[in-house]
Amino acid sequence: MAAFAPGAAAMFDDIARNLVEAHILGMTTVWLNSDSGWDRQGPEFPVASATHIDHETKDLTQFLNRIRI
Repeated sequence: MAAFAPGAAAMFDDIARNLVEAHILGMTTVWLNSDSGWDRQGPEFPVASATHIDHETKDLTQFLNRIRI
């Protein structure tokens, strides 16, 4: 396992609940919103809320261009 500074890292995912742990660790989180209901919650997974998502986009290319990456 590689060591990294969570505060200097970002996690991108299209399933909002996958961002919960990354946010708790201190990572910047980016939700790739596909408008699909199944990607938000699940009975065996943490529930994502707006507090767990730092950025939301429907277009990753546009988002990356906007932040100049």
